[in-house]
Amino acid sequence: MGDQINQREINNIAWAACDTFRGAVDPAQYKDYILVMLFLKYISDAWKDHYEEFKKLYGNNDERIRRKLERERFVLPIVEVKDKESGKVTDRFLGDFYSLYERRNATDIGELINIVLDQIEESNKLKLDGVFRNIDFNSEANLGKTKDRNRRLKDMLEDFANPKLDMRPSRVSEDVIGNTYIYLIERFASDAGKKAGEFYTPHKVSELVASLAGPKSGDRICDPACGSGGLLIEAARRVGGRDFALFGMEANGSTWALARMNMFRFCLYTSLGAGIWIVVLAYIGFLVGNNMELVRRYSHQAVLVILAVMVVVIPAYVFFHARKRSKCPDSRDVSGQNE
Repeated sequence: MGDQINQREINNIAWAACDTFRGAVDPAQYKDYILVMLFLKYISDAWKDHYEEFKKLYGNNDERIRRKLERERFVLPIVEVKDKESGKVTDRFLGDFYSLYERRNATDIGELINIVLDQIEESNKLKLDGVFRNIDFNSEANLGKTKDRNRRLKDMLEDFANPKLDMRPSRVSEDVIGNTYIYLIERFASDAGKKAGEFYTPHKVSELVASLAGPKSGDRICDPACGSGGLLIEAARRVGGRDFALFGMEANGSTWALARMNMFRFCLYTSLGAGIWIVVLAYIGFLVGNNMELVRRYSHQAVLVILAVMVVVIPAYVFFHARKRSKCPDSRDVSGQNE
């Protein structure tokens, strides 16, 4: 297709959207806002793309089109905003990125974004339950006073509304969104410094650990400290096919949410399709005993990577971080070329 977007272009646009937060919000925090918005933008574009396809088939029969769309991987709900005092409906719209963009000048735009994300989570409870719970687009502590917060959110919505960031499946090649996620996570890790260890393992280290673990068809693969899920995804790539299961545990709520989104984009953008069985367990917290019992139950079939994480990943991360500004031969560009 002539209007296909290339990897470098979409990476640059997505990274430029971070300018809104730089200097005002810690990179370890603003990564959550950017990656959630990227996820919302993709599912909105996919919905829009399929809506146009169904409209060609069914004309103005919106009821039939809606029934078809309800079978999509992610369902976008109709959102009703009510007056807090009277309970009257003051606004009604499709819960997608474009509706938020149209309302970008609203004085309560942060609250509107939260409402839309809550409704999307509720409409996709089996897949997205809890994913957006730990991010607050109306947070004064993270995004500043009302005036500054509204300006930052408006700028972010305008950045993601860039026509070149049109991520409809008919326009974007299969791996673009997945690679952009990896690219952004790597850049956030570089900016966040030592804090990045909470959510990111350098790609080369993930490759090495997955290779050492030696996952094979039929395995249940577990990472008891999965971060954003990069190591699990690399292990899945090593196996290939569909005959495996992924398990992960993560103590940090926002990082767990990122892992869930990462898993879904991996599901969408690999030949594994919907057949892959992916389970990312909720936060460890006080549930660690129950979770580890589940791991032990399947340990005869599982590839447990905790030893590799302790022995290889942590020392290697320090080594990679020390070299992050150098131009080394193994610098990885997500477009497939070395820097």
